[in-house]
Amino acid sequence: MYCDFSNVTDILYRNRKSSKYITYNNIVNTLFGTYLRDNNIYEFPDYTLTKLHKGSIGVSPELKD
Repeated sequence: MYCDFSNVTDILYRNRKSSKYITYNNIVNTLFGTYLRDNNIYEFPDYTLTKLHKGSIGVSPELKD
């Protein structure tokens, strides 16, 4: 079975506690909270999150670290 970032975040999103406040964007921004905070970024732009979700872009090496 092939597993990539999109698969993992989809699983997390589908199995979240039922809440109308937890969105896919919130999950990804939480996963990379340290990176965002260290780089003074409030959150990822929607177009980046959409591409990550669709699997059309991968996670950059700086995020992996």
